[in-house]
Amino acid sequence: MTLPALQNTGVFYRRILSQFPQDISLAFAYGSGVFKQHGTSQGQMEKNMLDFVFAVDDPVTWHTMNLLQNRKHYSILKLVGPTKISSIQNDHGASVYYNTLVPVDGRVTHNITARLNGFKSIVYFDCLLNASFYISDH
Repeated sequence: MTLPALQNTGVFYRRILSQFPQDISLAFAYGSGVFKQHGTSQGQMEKNMLDFVFAVDDPVTWHTMNLLQNRKHYSILKLVGPTKISSIQNDHGASVYYNTLVPVDGRVTHNITARLNGFKSIVYFDCLLNASFYISDH
């Protein structure tokens, strides 16, 4: 089943992605801010949170660049630096660094995962959260 997405989204998404470091291997958006839900008007949909997943080859480099470019996107962990952030991301839980309520065009959440971890999750299903991001049909 194909779900309707916001009209004219290509330019909109490129504008959002341009506000992040460009060292992203794969990026996709999902959720109610992307796909119209039953009973939701276009106006309401444009207010919904946009959820992104960024798969990056080198999380340390990506966090280094993003800390310089978007320091306000980070919690108190910004004080420990990109190497420790990447270590926390890769060594605990779902191997995802999750930023919520990031003020990019007013409504973005983004998740950063190492590309290797995400694709490994698809093959081995060692983390269903990551596997679901990559194989979900929404």
